[in-house]
Amino acid sequence: MVGHKSDKKAALVMALVSDAAAGIPGVCLVVHGGKRSMRAVHDFRTESNVREPQLSLIVSISGTLPLFWHPDRQLTKTAVAVYSLDFVSAPEGYGWLQRHLLNLRYHRLRRLADYFIAADRHVAADLHKYYFIPREKIIVADDSAAMADVLSRIIRCRQSRG
Repeated sequence: MVGHKSDKKAALVMALVSDAAAGIPGVCLVVHGGKRSMRAVHDFRTESNVREPQLSLIVSISGTLPLFWHPDRQLTKTAVAVYSLDFVSAPEGYGWLQRHLLNLRYHRLRRLADYFIAADRHVAADLHKYYFIPREKIIVADDSAAMADVLSRIIRCRQSRG
């Protein structure tokens, strides 16, 4: 829910993603303006790459990525949690400028993020419909066990490809 007030759905998705990623090595959670900053991500990357470079998945549960951040695509994959696309599907509650700024943000995320974690199947359908994001790149946050399976599969799949 980029640029919106947080609500119950956002808190639920944040809890599901953090529970799912807690036990998976190689996954770093990022909350901008929260507990982890890009400095923490840099520390995470240097700690995990001391011996041998390994793939890591950085999951942004705040719904944004830093403005001037371009990760190494070979070693770092990014996933962004998306809670709501109400500004596109029901634009009545948003001003012209706010709608267009949010729209620009999602067009940028479409280029930078490798995966999108949708709050429910309706958000996943909206991501595909309005931003033409392939369904293979969209993960629906049903429960933390299913999400943990998907996140660990992403790490294993990328590591096996080398």
